[in-house]
Amino acid sequence: MIVPYISDDDLHHKAEAFLTNYNADNVLPVPIEEIAESKLDLMILPIVDLEVYCEIAGTMSKDFKTILIDQKTYETQEARARFTVAHEVGHYILHKELFEKANGNYSFDDFIQFQNSLSNDSYKRLEIQAFRFGEGILFPREQLNQIVTQSIDRLGGTNSLVVTDLESLIQDVSSMFGVSGRATFNKIKRDFPSVIETAMSNVPF
Repeated sequence: MIVPYISDDDLHHKAEAFLTNYNADNVLPVPIEEIAESKLDLMILPIVDLEVYCEIAGTMSKDFKTILIDQKTYETQEARARFTVAHEVGHYILHKELFEKANGNYSFDDFIQFQNSLSNDSYKRLEIQAFRFGEGILFPREQLNQIVTQSIDRLGGTNSLVVTDLESLIQDVSSMFGVSGRATFNKIKRDFPSVIETAMSNVPF
Protein backbone atom coordinates (compact mmCIF):
# COMPACT_ATOMS: atom_id res chain seq x y z
CA MET A 1 0.00 0.00 0.00
CA ILE A 2 1.28 3.44 -0.92
CA VAL A 3 0.63 6.02 1.78
CA PRO A 4 0.23 9.47 0.20
CA TYR A 5 2.44 12.27 1.51
CA ILE A 6 0.64 14.97 3.51
CA SER A 7 2.62 18.08 4.42
CA ASP A 8 2.61 19.47 7.95
CA ASP A 9 0.74 22.54 6.66
CA ASP A 10 -1.95 20.35 5.10
CA LEU A 11 -2.24 18.34 8.31
CA HIS A 12 -2.65 21.57 10.24
CA HIS A 13 -5.42 22.73 7.92
CA LYS A 14 -7.16 19.36 8.17
CA ALA A 15 -6.98 19.54 11.98
CA GLU A 16 -8.35 23.09 11.96
CA ALA A 17 -11.21 22.02 9.66
CA PHE A 18 -11.93 19.13 12.03
CA LEU A 19 -12.12 21.50 14.99
CA THR A 20 -14.38 23.88 13.07
CA ASN A 21 -16.77 21.00 12.46
CA TYR A 22 -16.61 19.31 15.85
CA ASN A 23 -15.49 21.94 18.39
CA ALA A 24 -16.85 25.17 16.98
CA ASP A 25 -17.24 26.65 20.47
CA ASN A 26 -13.47 26.35 21.06
CA VAL A 27 -13.91 24.36 24.27
CA LEU A 28 -10.65 23.66 26.15
CA PRO A 29 -9.44 21.08 26.79
CA VAL A 30 -10.80 19.86 23.47
CA PRO A 31 -13.40 17.17 24.41
CA ILE A 32 -11.81 14.55 22.19
CA GLU A 33 -13.53 11.55 23.79
CA GLU A 34 -16.95 13.15 23.46
CA ILE A 35 -16.21 14.05 19.84
CA ALA A 36 -15.06 10.52 19.07
CA GLU A 37 -18.06 8.85 20.67
CA SER A 38 -20.91 11.30 20.10
CA LYS A 39 -19.97 12.94 16.82
CA LEU A 40 -17.90 10.32 15.02
CA ASP A 41 -19.89 7.41 16.43
CA LEU A 42 -16.74 5.59 17.55
CA MET A 43 -16.65 3.30 20.58
CA ILE A 44 -13.75 3.67 23.00
CA LEU A 45 -13.05 0.21 24.39
CA PRO A 46 -10.48 -0.28 27.20
CA ILE A 47 -8.56 -3.55 26.86
CA VAL A 48 -6.77 -5.16 29.80
CA ASP A 49 -2.98 -5.32 29.26
CA LEU A 50 -3.15 -4.16 25.64
CA GLU A 51 0.17 -2.38 26.06
CA VAL A 52 1.76 -5.32 27.87
CA TYR A 53 0.99 -7.80 25.11
CA CYS A 54 0.93 -5.61 22.01
CA GLU A 55 3.34 -2.81 23.02
CA ILE A 56 0.86 -0.13 22.00
CA ALA A 57 -1.35 2.16 24.07
CA GLY A 58 -4.13 2.14 21.50
CA THR A 59 -5.22 1.10 18.03
CA MET A 60 -8.17 1.31 15.67
CA SER A 61 -10.30 -1.76 14.99
CA LYS A 62 -10.39 -3.31 11.51
CA ASP A 63 -13.82 -1.83 10.76
CA PHE A 64 -12.78 1.63 12.00
CA LYS A 65 -15.65 1.70 14.47
CA THR A 66 -13.79 1.12 17.74
CA ILE A 67 -10.76 2.68 19.39
CA LEU A 68 -9.06 0.01 21.48
CA ILE A 69 -7.07 1.51 24.35
CA ASP A 70 -5.01 0.02 27.13
CA GLN A 71 -7.23 -0.11 30.22
CA LYS A 72 -4.56 1.04 32.67
CA THR A 73 -3.68 4.00 30.46
CA TYR A 74 -7.34 4.90 30.09
CA GLU A 75 -8.06 4.72 33.82
CA THR A 76 -4.88 6.18 35.32
CA GLN A 77 -3.19 8.39 32.69
CA GLU A 78 -5.84 10.82 31.49
CA ALA A 79 -3.53 13.07 29.47
CA ARG A 80 -1.89 10.15 27.68
CA ALA A 81 -5.27 8.55 27.03
CA ARG A 82 -6.55 11.78 25.47
CA PHE A 83 -3.55 11.89 23.16
CA THR A 84 -4.04 8.22 22.26
CA VAL A 85 -7.68 8.84 21.34
CA ALA A 86 -6.72 11.90 19.29
CA HIS A 87 -4.06 9.86 17.49
CA GLU A 88 -6.56 7.14 16.58
CA VAL A 89 -9.06 9.76 15.46
CA GLY A 90 -6.26 10.94 13.18
CA HIS A 91 -6.13 7.49 11.61
CA TYR A 92 -9.92 7.52 11.28
CA ILE A 93 -9.98 10.86 9.47
CA LEU A 94 -6.84 10.43 7.37
CA HIS A 95 -6.58 6.72 6.65
CA LYS A 96 -9.99 5.02 6.87
CA GLU A 97 -10.65 5.10 3.13
CA LEU A 98 -7.06 4.12 2.39
CA PHE A 99 -7.31 1.00 4.56
CA GLU A 100 -10.76 0.09 3.25
CA LYS A 101 -9.54 0.28 -0.33
CA ALA A 102 -6.44 -1.81 0.38
CA ASN A 103 -7.95 -4.27 2.84
CA GLY A 104 -11.46 -4.89 1.55
CA ASN A 105 -13.50 -7.30 3.66
CA TYR A 106 -10.73 -9.55 4.89
CA SER A 107 -10.84 -11.40 8.17
CA PHE A 108 -9.24 -9.95 11.29
CA ASP A 109 -6.20 -12.21 10.82
CA ASP A 110 -5.85 -10.95 7.26
CA PHE A 111 -6.08 -7.40 8.56
CA ILE A 112 -3.24 -8.01 11.03
CA GLN A 113 -1.18 -9.66 8.31
CA PHE A 114 -1.89 -6.71 6.05
CA GLN A 115 -0.70 -4.24 8.70
CA ASN A 116 2.43 -6.30 9.33
CA SER A 117 3.19 -6.29 5.62
CA LEU A 118 3.48 -2.52 5.48
CA SER A 119 6.99 -1.28 4.80
CA ASN A 120 8.75 0.60 7.59
CA ASP A 121 8.49 3.83 5.60
CA SER A 122 4.75 3.39 5.00
CA TYR A 123 4.09 2.52 8.63
CA LYS A 124 6.17 5.48 9.83
CA ARG A 125 4.31 7.84 7.50
CA LEU A 126 0.94 6.61 8.76
CA GLU A 127 1.98 7.11 12.37
CA ILE A 128 3.54 10.53 11.85
CA GLN A 129 0.45 11.77 10.03
CA ALA A 130 -1.88 10.52 12.76
CA PHE A 131 0.39 12.00 15.44
CA ARG A 132 0.57 15.44 13.80
CA PHE A 133 -3.17 15.47 13.20
CA GLY A 134 -3.95 14.40 16.76
CA GLU A 135 -1.56 17.01 18.10
CA GLY A 136 -3.26 19.64 15.95
CA ILE A 137 -6.62 18.70 17.44
CA LEU A 138 -5.47 18.91 21.05
CA PHE A 139 -3.40 22.08 20.53
CA PRO A 140 -5.55 24.42 18.42
CA ARG A 141 -3.00 26.85 16.99
CA GLU A 142 -4.72 30.15 17.70
CA GLN A 143 -5.52 29.24 21.29
CA LEU A 144 -2.05 27.77 21.82
CA ASN A 145 -0.40 30.98 20.59
CA GLN A 146 -2.61 33.03 22.89
CA ILE A 147 -1.97 30.96 26.01
CA VAL A 148 1.79 30.66 25.42
CA THR A 149 1.99 34.44 24.91
CA GLN A 150 -0.01 35.15 28.06
CA SER A 151 2.10 32.77 30.12
CA ILE A 152 5.37 34.24 28.84
CA ASP A 153 4.13 37.78 29.54
CA ARG A 154 3.27 36.72 33.09
CA LEU A 155 6.81 35.41 33.49
CA GLY A 156 8.32 38.74 32.35
CA GLY A 157 8.64 38.28 28.59
CA THR A 158 10.66 35.98 26.35
CA ASN A 159 14.02 37.70 26.85
CA SER A 160 13.84 37.33 30.63
CA LEU A 161 12.95 33.63 30.61
CA VAL A 162 15.33 31.23 32.34
CA VAL A 163 15.29 27.47 32.40
CA THR A 164 13.46 27.39 35.74
CA ASP A 165 10.55 29.28 34.12
CA LEU A 166 9.94 26.47 31.66
CA GLU A 167 8.21 24.32 34.28
CA SER A 168 5.70 27.08 34.95
CA LEU A 169 5.16 27.71 31.23
CA ILE A 170 4.67 24.02 30.52
CA GLN A 171 2.29 23.66 33.47
CA ASP A 172 0.18 26.60 32.25
CA VAL A 173 -0.14 25.14 28.77
CA SER A 174 -0.49 21.52 29.86
CA SER A 175 -3.35 22.26 32.25
CA MET A 176 -5.26 24.33 29.69
CA PHE A 177 -5.05 21.71 26.94
CA GLY A 178 -5.27 18.54 29.03
CA VAL A 179 -2.03 17.17 27.58
CA SER A 180 1.01 15.75 29.38
CA GLY A 181 3.97 17.92 30.30
CA ARG A 182 6.22 15.96 27.98
CA ALA A 183 3.91 16.41 24.99
CA THR A 184 3.55 20.08 25.85
CA PHE A 185 7.33 20.59 26.04
CA ASN A 186 7.77 18.90 22.65
CA LYS A 187 5.04 21.07 21.11
CA ILE A 188 6.52 24.30 22.49
CA LYS A 189 9.99 23.22 21.38
CA ARG A 190 8.73 22.58 17.86
CA ASP A 191 6.44 25.62 17.48
CA PHE A 192 8.28 28.14 19.67
CA PRO A 193 11.95 27.13 19.43
CA SER A 194 13.23 30.60 20.34
CA VAL A 195 11.41 30.38 23.69
CA ILE A 196 13.22 27.18 24.64
CA GLU A 197 16.56 28.42 23.29
CA THR A 198 16.34 31.70 25.22
CA ALA A 199 15.30 30.03 28.47
CA MET A 200 18.08 27.48 28.20
CA SER A 201 20.76 30.09 27.45
CA ASN A 202 19.87 32.71 30.09
CA VAL A 203 21.63 32.42 33.46
CA PRO A 204 18.99 31.60 36.12
CA PHE A 205 20.47 33.89 38.81
